Amino acid sequence: MTENQLLLAKYVQSGSESAFRELVGRYLNFVYSTAVRLVGRDSHLAEDVTQTVFIHLARKAHRLPGDVALGGWLHRDTCNVASKMIRGQLRRQARERQAAEMNALPDHSQENLANIAPILDDAINGLGSEDRAAILFRFFEQMDFRSVGQALGSSEDAAKKRVNRALDKLHHRLRAKGVALPVTALAAALGAGVVQAAPAGLLSNIACTALAATTAGGAAGFTLIKLMTTSKLSLGLASAVVVAGAVFAAKQQQTMAQLRDESALLRHQNQQTLSELQRLSNRLARATNDQAGSAARLQELLRLRGEIGTLKQQLANAAKGREQNELQQPAQAVGDPSNDKARGLGRDTKIVGNAFRAYALHHQGQLPSDFSQALPAIAEELRNDSNPGHTPLDEAEFIAQVTNRFEIVYTGSITDEADGERILIQEKQPTQASDGSWVKVYGLVDGRGQMIRAQDGNFENWEKNHIASSGAER
Repeated sequence: MTENQLLLAKYVQSGSESAFRELVGRYLNFVYSTAVRLVGRDSHLAEDVTQTVFIHLARKAHRLPGDVALGGWLHRDTCNVASKMIRGQLRRQARERQAAEMNALPDHSQENLANIAPILDDAINGLGSEDRAAILFRFFEQMDFRSVGQALGSSEDAAKKRVNRALDKLHHRLRAKGVALPVTALAAALGAGVVQAAPAGLLSNIACTALAATTAGGAAGFTLIKLMTTSKLSLGLASAVVVAGAVFAAKQQQTMAQLRDESALLRHQNQQTLSELQRLSNRLARATNDQAGSAARLQELLRLRGEIGTLKQQLANAAKGREQNELQQPAQAVGDPSNDKARGLGRDTKIVGNAFRAYALHHQGQLPSDFSQALPAIAEELRNDSNPGHTPLDEAEFIAQVTNRFEIVYTGSITDEADGERILIQEKQPTQASDGSWVKVYGLVDGRGQMIRAQDGNFENWEKNHIASSGAER
């Protein structure tokens, strides 16, 4: 495996932020330069494309094969993202006309070659996987032929031949687009600087945003995006919820990183103190073995004993501080999930149950088959939820939480038989409590909530009995 593949594997296996930041640092200029060319040198849009590509990498890393050519994957994703953002072929057609007109120019200067840069990326993206990898390794990742051969699993001479054949195929693809650029000029254009430096500060922003989006996003982020497209929720409100989630996750990561740094610093200081204590003890032993008849030697012994006492106190304080720090760090995750579920169980399921019944009253007694159908009714229930002691719930946050957490089980009609113990909604995934049991929350048709515990997490028999009684199908 290459070094970049090892970094990717480390991020996938342990979620290492440092490994992911290292990958972003290695490929940032590559992706940003490609994006700049594809979006017509609009630097702001290029930064958006770059950030989106690395968010895709953070979310999809676990699905990539271990031997993936990461440069090729990033280049293709950059092309896809940029293509969606520019919406249409108007800019591309303008560039092709400009490149066709360039055929009449007497020279192929760097300035003229820059005009066909976007077409160049489209042509590279259309090559076969091995040819595209050879071009990207050689010119975009700026590897020598020996490194290209290692990456492709071949020799240095074979890598040279592969790159030359890929350049020839790229030359023919450009000619088909009306660009009569010689192979030598094409190689010079690629080698002269297709990779440019990204703006200062973009590395830190992209790495933090991608990691935060992965931590806070997941299914919740996907649900919010779905709600934005299938309901009449305010785009500004939904965007604010997404941003707030990302900021919270980034802040949490920053706090954890700070605690880890402080713990490492305390361990380092502890080691230094131990070393100094050993050095002074050795000096004290040597001084004790000497003839300590003079007043000067006696004074030195007393001074050394005083220093040792001070260092022992510092060592004890450092150990105590490290212990407190290590105790504080895991406290971020302390708590029994079942307690949190119990506190919000009755309120959440009651709001959803009442909202679904209100929807059914206006639809011939038929319950909704999707949460989006009941969004207005849920919003109304939230506004009416004003019992003393209740903390007001944010509408978008509550909807996102419920749709991400629950799934609809019963979609039939409201009847006398539909009340009682019929399951309306159930939690998608159970959570393990501190006592080792598994907890799962259910909401019944009449608006009541129920929390079931199972030692082995097997809720199958309970669900089968109640779902069968409702006539619903999983």
